[in-house]
Parts: sequence; structure tokens; C-alpha cells
Amino acid sequence: MQVRIHYALVVKKRRLSFRSDILEAQSALSFLEVLESNKKIEDLMIEDDTGDHYTPKLFRKRLAKVAEEISQLSLYFDANWQDAKQTAGLGVVIYYYKSEKSYRIRKNLMTNLPSSNNEAEYFALFHGLEQLKALDLNPQTIDIYGDSLVVINQLKGEWPVLDEGLNKWADDIEHLLADLKITPTYHAIKREKNKEADRLATTALTGVDVFSTINREAKPK
Repeated sequence: MQVRIHYALVVKKRRLSFRSDILEAQSALSFLEVLESNKKIEDLMIEDDTGDHYTPKLFRKRLAKVAEEISQLSLYFDANWQDAKQTAGLGVVIYYYKSEKSYRIRKNLMTNLPSSNNEAEYFALFHGLEQLKALDLNPQTIDIYGDSLVVINQLKGEWPVLDEGLNKWADDIEHLLADLKITPTYHAIKREKNKEADRLATTALTGVDVFSTINREAKPK
């Protein structure tokens, strides 16, 4: 969560109003402690990135609640298309934080639903977003990473979607994101930066299903 601090400095009955730069919520707490100790500071308020305002007390309660919510969502997707068999392997990796712990979901799928490599890439992203339905999400942003320039640039609106089949996938993804109340930011990455999703897609084609969720910070027993 990013915030701004609003306050007034009162000196000899004269007031100056201030608004801080954008701060990360935890950094804002340190400034609040200093400002609250200054008797010349009045009307201390915190504005979050949605435009809501909080008193320092309510802001601390809000942060305590936020710590229990899922945040910092990111999703990596990839597909491995076999033209001869008209079969695709899909791979998805999702990362998020909850209660100050980092989690990872790994999921793959073998399917003959797509009719091309580009459709398989779209399906991989759609399949990944479907996994988010099982999570208790509040409205938030998500970073989406893929090495398919077609999918990434078309969903960013930089390339036109002329193929009817791909256009349907793009619409389905937009509708699913709207239902989840998630705002995407798309990132095109090189294949070597997408190895985990690629391995899952390749593994799917061997008939091995993978579906796991782990706490990445948990120590092995």
C-alpha cells in the first residue's frame, strides 16, 4: 500500500498545510511517530492509494488488516504446443504474500482445446487466472509475465487482435479479470526468465500433472 501524509503546522496561530510525497505504508509509520510527537502538528491524516483518508489510529488498524490479506500478486505463464498432435502443455506460476509470508502456486495442464500456439499461450494465461478464484482476494493489481509477444502486446493494446479465436480469448481474459476485480500490468520477458512456467508446460505434455502451493519461507522438516 502506498500513501501520502497530510498535516498542518501551527505556529503562533498561523497554519501551513503540507502533503508528503508518496510513501510505502511501513515507511509512513516512522514519519507518523515523529509527527505525532510534535505538538505544533494538527489535522494529521493519511491518504491511501484509493483516495480514502484515515486518522493515525485507524491507519494502524488498516495496516494490521492488510497484513492478513493477499497482496503483491504476480503470475508467469507459458505454453508448449505440439502441432503434430494438436496438443498443448500449459504452465503457470503464481506468487503472492499473505501475513508477511511468501507463497507460490505451481500448476500445469495438458489440453487439446487450442488450435494454435498463440491460442495455447492465451489459454495458459486464462488457466492461471482461474487459479486465483480459489484465493480470498481483495481488489488489487497483478503483474503478469509471459514470453509470448503476441499475447502480451495484444492485451496491452499495442498490437491489434485480428484473429477471431484470439479475440475471444482476449475478451475472456478481460472478463475474468473484471470478475476478480484485478487490474493487470503486462510484462514481456525473455524465455530464459520464464523457465519455471516453461518446465511446467513441458511436464504437462508427458502426462504428469502438477498442482502445488507452498510457503516459500517455510523451513524443510
